[in-house]
Amino acid sequence: MKSLMLPSTIACGLLVFFYSSIKVEALISPQLAAQPQFPHVVAVIDKFSRRTICTGALISEAAVLTAAHCVTDENGKFLKKHFSIIAGTIDLSTPHVEIPVAILIVPTAYNGRGQAGVNDLYRVANLAVLKLSARVPKKSGIKPMPISSSRDNIKAKVDKAPVAGFGISQISHHSSRRVVDNDGKLHFALMEPLSQSACNLLVLLTEDDSAFCAKIDALSEGSSLCAGDDGTPYVLNSKIVGILTYVPKTCNGVETSPIFTRTSAYADFLENAIKHTYFDGARVGHYVPWYNDYATSGNVEAMQVP
Repeated sequence: MKSLMLPSTIACGLLVFFYSSIKVEALISPQLAAQPQFPHVVAVIDKFSRRTICTGALISEAAVLTAAHCVTDENGKFLKKHFSIIAGTIDLSTPHVEIPVAILIVPTAYNGRGQAGVNDLYRVANLAVLKLSARVPKKSGIKPMPISSSRDNIKAKVDKAPVAGFGISQISHHSSRRVVDNDGKLHFALMEPLSQSACNLLVLLTEDDSAFCAKIDALSEGSSLCAGDDGTPYVLNSKIVGILTYVPKTCNGVETSPIFTRTSAYADFLENAIKHTYFDGARVGHYVPWYNDYATSGNVEAMQVP
């Protein structure tokens, strides 16, 4: 999220949450990592380069939900990377739990290309479930969050929620150069949903209730989403109702609103992905160490669930 603290700098990532008398420094301080406000939020990283790719949400002790475009290329093929997740911290430089991702599962409906919206920015079925090579430990600061399957409307100006991510924390402009920085800390801000009609009309350019749009609330004015915040969950009533699947490229949210894919629209897929590996409607990739790649199983509806 951008911050107005520095005239020559735009701070991005989910940076600032000005709420009541809470001080931002206390919320992102490593000293408070024992009691984070978002025990379900994790960082999705490249295991070898150590670069933060996206944010995600623990949806079980062995599964993480994020955006499909975080783990695939523009054609929907799995990236040639080995992913890990980092949990149990709000500062990636402090002690944490890291677990490699063994299996990637995305809907077969996802093809990596924009299919609707302003400049075709909206990608249908943009969700991925990352199956971990081990369960996360049962400890303070780590707690999965259940997924909402309710198709109830998300009310504009009412269903506000704080969202958190490990995205870019600062963009600096030096002469003609644009320099980005990620401080490795979990930042958050309050967001406010748009009405579904406004989202459909102004952003999605179609009638579609599988996604909703949101903007930065006035209490977090001066903040914005940025690269790496993709995959952050939108939580209402202690359930994940959406996953951030489009972040404005300029990190200011001016040209269009961020888009969240509704979990309820893909409830069957998500429930199956948590419990199983192979099922109808899923494309599966298993990590193969000697290729440093996720071998694709394709649509395996004929195979039996192990």
